[in-house]
Amino acid sequence: MDKQQTTAADKYLIVGQGLAGTLLGLELRNAGVCFRIAEGDLANSASPVAAGILNPITGKRLVKSWRLETFFPTARKTYSELEDMFGLSFFEPTRILRLFQNEKEKQIWKKRKQDPEYIDWLGAQHPPGHFGDTLRDDLGSFEILHSGTLDVKALLNAARKMFLDDGCMVQTLFSHADLQVSPRASTWQGEEFQKIIFCEGFRIMDNPWFKRIPMEPARGEVQKVQVQASLPKAILNRGKWLRPEGEGIYQAGATHSWDKLLSGPEEKERREMVAGIRSILQNDPLILERKIGVRSSCKDRRPILGTHPENPSLAILNGLGSKGTLMGPWLARHLAKVIIQGVKPDPELNVQRFWV
Repeated sequence: MDKQQTTAADKYLIVGQGLAGTLLGLELRNAGVCFRIAEGDLANSASPVAAGILNPITGKRLVKSWRLETFFPTARKTYSELEDMFGLSFFEPTRILRLFQNEKEKQIWKKRKQDPEYIDWLGAQHPPGHFGDTLRDDLGSFEILHSGTLDVKALLNAARKMFLDDGCMVQTLFSHADLQVSPRASTWQGEEFQKIIFCEGFRIMDNPWFKRIPMEPARGEVQKVQVQASLPKAILNRGKWLRPEGEGIYQAGATHSWDKLLSGPEEKERREMVAGIRSILQNDPLILERKIGVRSSCKDRRPILGTHPENPSLAILNGLGSKGTLMGPWLARHLAKVIIQGVKPDPELNVQRFWV
């Protein structure tokens, strides 16, 4: 990025370098505009511990992820392009093997399997014991197609190095009190910016300009475990999930709670994870590491983007929840068009829905 002098009309500031801020920064860089990213590397942020699972079929009723046909092709294309750009491997197509939890779920699967809208997303059904005696698949299992895993941490690290090399990365703790806001431009650390885009994750709740957004962040524990058994090469799911990392190491997750967002791992979460993994495996794995991340979600379960209705020099990209890997690339591209080209935000995503 050229460090030449620019006016506020040419510059943007992104607050936060999680997955949302990183993808937005890459979009702005690709558009050739001047920007900065401020990243304070705060505890319990979701992206550094995210599993990065792209799952097209979710929930107890086995429904397609919201706007799957819109988000999915953009995500796959974007990650492929980023791998080419960085010369690294970030995304791996990986099947999801979901173990039936009960007979009701089997009946739902049969119904979905006959639905033309689901034919490309649901794969084979397997009888109990199909994969040997290592899984608790007493009701059998089925495959979810076109899934995959993004190495979120590797992508963030590669992008951060590039942003630092470009001279647009500011590694400092951002304080809202340091920002001087006006309708046309806002000032931070002596620089004027046409737009300040907040990609703060769950910390948007402390943002004085966006307090009207009804956020409902969820704290979750993710573990790294070692499994002493031969398992099918797949993401294993039965309420909780196990994502293979290679050589018997798996990432396991996740718990959900809505309090004590900033505390470390707790005993009740460990017990919940042990019980969840026992519903998948015949033998307990060895727990190697426990981490906490807080997913940023809005109460209406929709992402949030666009400009502030009363302070148009402020903008936001937030609320990706557990679907950041799937939705993030399209959302970042759409917001880039909104703030650079003046495209109208998608009304279901527009932050201004909370000011109506």
